[in-house]
Amino acid sequence: MPLTPEEEKRLREKIRKELEERERRIRQSQEEEEKERQRRMEERLRIQIREEEEERFYTERGYVKYINHRGGVEWLTPEEVEQRKQRRKSRKPSSRRAARKKRKVLQWVINGGIVFIALFTFLFFYKFYPAKGKSVGTVVVQSDVPGARIFIDGIETPRFTPDTIPNIKAGIHYISIYKEGFAIWPPVVRIAVGKNKTQSVQFQLKNAAQMGTVMIRTNVSGYSVFVDGIPQAYTGNTLELPVGYHTIMIIKKGYLASPNYRRILVTTSQPKVVDFTLEPADEIASIRVFSSQRDAAVYINGKYT
Repeated sequence: MPLTPEEEKRLREKIRKELEERERRIRQSQEEEEKERQRRMEERLRIQIREEEEERFYTERGYVKYINHRGGVEWLTPEEVEQRKQRRKSRKPSSRRAARKKRKVLQWVINGGIVFIALFTFLFFYKFYPAKGKSVGTVVVQSDVPGARIFIDGIETPRFTPDTIPNIKAGIHYISIYKEGFAIWPPVVRIAVGKNKTQSVQFQLKNAAQMGTVMIRTNVSGYSVFVDGIPQAYTGNTLELPVGYHTIMIIKKGYLASPNYRRILVTTSQPKVVDFTLEPADEIASIRVFSSQRDAAVYINGKYT
């Protein structure tokens, strides 16, 4: 319903009065703020003038401005200032200050201990419990006669059968074992380690109490000897091996052995003489290996490939 002329007039007058009242309050507030600002400026000016006059007054009389331990200003004679300084130097720390210092030291010790424990825990779990995302698996090595040294890819490990070896990188690996006085079958086992998988390897050891002598003859000294893929310690050029068939290889950096290996039968009747020729190898070439059976182990410089 439209407004009558009288109603419209009264409404407009009411709105105008409200606007005028609002404007009046704004102006009043601005005036009060301006007065307060002027008052603060005058107060600061008075304080500044007082400080200047106070400093001039005491300075003319030979006093020195001194800031005490509470932050307050004092005007003292030079002798009094020197006494205050000497007293402050000779003053021993209060018991409260000493206790506060001890608490700080104790807190540092506690924090250091917490950091050390956290770091040790992290390293422990990082080493023995690798993340699930890593491509590693587990190999279980067993033998019918325990106590055989375990080799992985021709490298000696500090483990003995039976044992479970975790954190083996996924891929193809060659497992072998060695125990003095025993013949191992099979000599080497080729396995494919899968991610987060467990592979089992079983070996049989046959007592080889009878030992035979093997003599190695070469044209160059300082070589390494491998028997059935396992490095051997030897005295001079003589080896003591269990009776039976063995594969002998010799390795020397920068040389090629001819032949690459020898398959021999060790007996107790007489020493077995094995001849090798080592020739310098300055160049590197590629080779292709063929065999009548698949998945055969290939040795290059005494290491599985």
